[in-house]
Amino acid sequence: MPDRDLITEGRRLLAEAGLAPWVVGSARPSGGHYIGTAPADPGDAELIGETAHAELIVHMRNTYGQLLTELEQARDSLASMDVIHDDVISELADVRSTLDEVAAALGVSGEGQGEILARLRAALAGRERPTIDDPRNPSREARP
Repeated sequence: MPDRDLITEGRRLLAEAGLAPWVVGSARPSGGHYIGTAPADPGDAELIGETAHAELIVHMRNTYGQLLTELEQARDSLASMDVIHDDVISELADVRSTLDEVAAALGVSGEGQGEILARLRAALAGRERPTIDDPRNPSREARP
């Protein structure tokens, strides 16, 4: 996962770099290109010889903040998924433990536990499921 310190450092550097958006401009008579916030005197700007290099640097500068935000959101999402994953693993362990208890109560061990699960599924599939309004349904809400 991306380190929060890297994101924080990136935001600090971005803030110190100054105003955005940056632009690429022609630095005549040198023939190079400047990058920055369109300075009044291109001689005061950072000169870059290749147009492609200047455009890349400007693009990176202008999109870096958005990339940091998306990186932070992705990091937070991954952290949430880790919590959900841990919860699911815990629940699966509980189900496995319950299955082991059922199997032990029925005197079945090892590979026979799969047979117990198959029998339970078959028994549950054959049951009639009452509708929500059926008085036999324990989940129905009390009606006034």
